[in-house]
Amino acid sequence: MSLFRARLLTLLLCGVSAAPSAQSFVSKAVYPGDDGRLVYVTDAEGNRVPDFGTAGYRGGGVVLPVVPAVRTVEPVEGDDTASIQAAIDEASARPLLDGLRGAVELAAGTYQVAGTLRIEADGVVLRGAGDDPATGTVLIRSQPGPDPVLVVGRSDAAGGDAIIKRVEGRAPSLVADDVVPVGARSFRVQNPERMRAGLDVVLYHPATAEWVEAVDGGGTFSDPDWRPGQFPIAFARTVESVEGDVVTLDAPVFYRLDRAVSQAYLYPRDVSGVTREVGVEGLRIEIETRGPTDETQAKNALELVLAENAWVMGVTARHFWHAGVSVQNSRYVTVRDCQALEPHSVVTGSRRYNFEVEKSQLVLFEGNRATDARHAYVGNGSTLDSGVVFLDNTSEDASTSSEAHRQWGMGFLYDNHTEVGSSGTGTSDRRIHLGNRGDYGTGHGWACANCVVWNAQMNGSLVIVEKPPTAQNYAIGVQGTVSNRGPFLFRSDSYVEGTDRTGLDPRSLYLRQLQDRQRPVAAEDEPTGSLRLLPPSPNPTSGPVRLGFDLAAPADVRLTVYDVLGREVVVAARGPFPAGRHDVQVAAGRLPPGVYVARLTTGGRAAEATPFTVAR
Repeated sequence: MSLFRARLLTLLLCGVSAAPSAQSFVSKAVYPGDDGRLVYVTDAEGNRVPDFGTAGYRGGGVVLPVVPAVRTVEPVEGDDTASIQAAIDEASARPLLDGLRGAVELAAGTYQVAGTLRIEADGVVLRGAGDDPATGTVLIRSQPGPDPVLVVGRSDAAGGDAIIKRVEGRAPSLVADDVVPVGARSFRVQNPERMRAGLDVVLYHPATAEWVEAVDGGGTFSDPDWRPGQFPIAFARTVESVEGDVVTLDAPVFYRLDRAVSQAYLYPRDVSGVTREVGVEGLRIEIETRGPTDETQAKNALELVLAENAWVMGVTARHFWHAGVSVQNSRYVTVRDCQALEPHSVVTGSRRYNFEVEKSQLVLFEGNRATDARHAYVGNGSTLDSGVVFLDNTSEDASTSSEAHRQWGMGFLYDNHTEVGSSGTGTSDRRIHLGNRGDYGTGHGWACANCVVWNAQMNGSLVIVEKPPTAQNYAIGVQGTVSNRGPFLFRSDSYVEGTDRTGLDPRSLYLRQLQDRQRPVAAEDEPTGSLRLLPPSPNPTSGPVRLGFDLAAPADVRLTVYDVLGREVVVAARGPFPAGRHDVQVAAGRLPPGVYVARLTTGGRAAEATPFTVAR
């Protein structure tokens, strides 16, 4: 099955909601304004729904690159680890061209992988022939041992706080504003001469005694309070501009920074170990075990560690005991059209986190499927997790909740999440939980702040959304039962709206926020954001080109390619498509060299034409 068809099937299985109709409704917390852009309402405490529109590869809304193959590998007798790694190393030694070195293609077949495959150089992609076990590329780990099957990035950065590593000997710049509100990207600083456009920085908010007191010691129930210095808030960012004493960053903050409880500051970020422009596509990872409760096998199937502008697409993983895909100390990552299935382990703590972020920021999980999880879509990195979007994902037969798991994760969005095969309205039946975990684990306490459930289909299962001190959490348009009282029965005034109402507009909060960031305001009589054609990638190309488009509602579309004489040369896609993001790959290398134009139409309307060049 092609990645494009797999994506379409995933979206259909996810039960994507219908187009807005006469019965559609808009939230009072965030809604389309007269100019077509979203309006955010700030409450009396300064809380508002965050802007998630910068999550994902290159900040979202960018077609994943089609990287030309530079080496093809076939299965060998016995262990294939060495031959695959040799091909990766060969590709890694090639020069960078526009940030890319090339792809290693694994031909269809079965590969025994006793060791760990590692991609540590920028611009390298490992691509299989698809994740279908009959016709695709299958990596099999049969030996016991906890090591992952595949690592993208620097594995020696796992477990620490590498995402906020500081450049030694460089002085910080104190934030001069009394408050930096949720959603802000610009603020005043002292010593702005220490900042410049393009500088990688960390916006750091120390966990002072005053801040710990402001969040009620973390809300840890019978466990000790959080300690000063234990959980600092930090956002890894890049400076976009400096004008006078105002610094503008590439992504917003997901928590209100109040100088009355902690003096925030910017410092230069050490990015010397970051791996960029790397991806894994179209393969299946099968981990053999001794049975459903075995824990002697690989802990994680695939890890991204200290990676940036990275992606995982069309990958299936089975029988890990912790995570199918674990994103650690990374930012600007997209995990799309993947499956993390049937973990094998005892069903207890620290296990079955099928799709996981740990100390990672601005990550997009889109169109994925998890089965038999405990925490299917989860953040496990405390205050270093933020800006994490789960869009159009499905969880089947989970035993507990998708959630930010511990100690003040910030800015998680569960957007059009679908729950299948589990139901119940008791506290133990919760399937999304944004709130307080008390003395669970090691003083997990308030686990999520400024998090949102939007337009979720819960199959009768429970969503718990509780209000933490100094922040808010939101449940808007949930089909299911929503409660503001969790396992520890804190009094909560969380924001709950539109439960069991259909037709929430916009269908996807993330996609609409992305549109606001990337596009000018539409004319008043134009159906804002209903149709969007994304830039072709790569451009120019001498091989395949990937075309992407977004639909705000289900539509019958036609995606075509024309030559410069206006002749239709390729029909890339046509037919009914559900709402959401779609990618299709076109064999442009078979066309004569020249300039071509992609055009997307539906219902008599067209997105703007987008040119691309086919080179020799």
